[in-house]
Amino acid sequence: MAQQKTGQWVKELLKENGMSKKDLCEQTGLSEKVVDRLLNENEANEQTWNVILTQLNTYPALDYPAESILEDLQNDMNQLGPEAECAVYYGVNDGNLIFTDYKLPGQHDHGANEPIDRLSTIHITLEEAYELFEKQNMTL
Repeated sequence: MAQQKTGQWVKELLKENGMSKKDLCEQTGLSEKVVDRLLNENEANEQTWNVILTQLNTYPALDYPAESILEDLQNDMNQLGPEAECAVYYGVNDGNLIFTDYKLPGQHDHGANEPIDRLSTIHITLEEAYELFEKQNMTL
C-alpha cells in the first residue's frame, strides 16, 4: 500500500534531506503560511501539492565534488590565506551528509555543480573547508 502523502510525510522527507520549512518556502516560492497549513493541518489545494511534490522529487540527488576541489581550495588558500572566509554548501542524501560545493564572496561556486539554492550553507575558513572536503574524499 502506498504511503499517504501528508504534512508529516513532508516534514520527514525534509528532515531526511537536511532541509527546513524555510528552505522549502524559498525553493518553491510558497508563502510560509501556505506551507504551515500543509505541514501542520494537512490542508493544501492541488496546485500547492503539485508545487511541493515537484520540489520534493528533486531530493535526494546530490553529487560528490571531484577530487580537484582540494586543488581549488589549496589555490585559494595560497592566494587569499587559509583564514579567508567561504561558504560551504551541503545536503543530506540517503542519510549521508554530503559537502558538495564551496564559494568565495562575489565569485562562482566550485564543486559538484549542484544547484546551491536548494542546499544548506555554513560559513567557515578555507582551511576548515579543505579539511572537510579532504575527510569526505578519504571516506569515498
